[in-house]
Amino acid sequence: MDGSDLKPLFFDLTKDSLALLLASRFKAPSYCASQIYDWVYRKGVRNPASMTNVKKALREELGSLLSFQPINYKNYLKSRDGTFKFLFEFEDGECVESVLINQDGRYTICVSSQAGCALGCRFCCTAKIGLRRNLSTSEIISQILSVSSFASRLGIEASSIVFMGMGEPLHNFKRVVSALKILTDPDGLGFSERKITLSTSGLVPAISDLYKTGLRVNLAVSLNATTDKVRTELMPINRRYPISLLLDTLK
Repeated sequence: MDGSDLKPLFFDLTKDSLALLLASRFKAPSYCASQIYDWVYRKGVRNPASMTNVKKALREELGSLLSFQPINYKNYLKSRDGTFKFLFEFEDGECVESVLINQDGRYTICVSSQAGCALGCRFCCTAKIGLRRNLSTSEIISQILSVSSFASRLGIEASSIVFMGMGEPLHNFKRVVSALKILTDPDGLGFSERKITLSTSGLVPAISDLYKTGLRVNLAVSLNATTDKVRTELMPINRRYPISLLLDTLK
């Protein structure tokens, strides 16, 4: 939620959630959610009054019901290799980083899913912060929208998304899954599942739960060692989910 607007953010809602909201509030048919998604995510419209194929009465209500303004980055830095790092500060003062990565002229957006992290991996700077809180779906989606908008002003199109920023994505399961649904929805941001990679330290139950959602994004598992002894020293999560269990789950 943006500190300048106390209304709920549109970007917290999957298309199904939006359809349920519109049906319960206005008895609107389900296709209205697809229309609104198309205007916001495909056409970049932020003012409901401009959504001309949506019924006028519904357009007038939408603006008072939801905020359609994504959270914007506070600052950014550019490195010599063409990579951009963005700082997002939320209304409660928590901050996360996103990165626009240049790989031989192909650009990827790296997003954060948590402010801090609870898993304590020895090699990770974020682990030193500890877990501050999970990000909302809108805070995740806003990173992608804001960085994409920045890139487009430079004539750059980001073709892939990686959940490899701050936090363990599967530790914020519900909101990350909602973000993935928005990203892959044809009326939403329309990314191919093959263009999205989620990095995890190996939360075995959540890996199984992700598979059950039907989402088939790429999964990058951070191993960092070939033995349980070394991996446990580096990644305490290995005490609960050792390598053999992790590999069996991935099969």
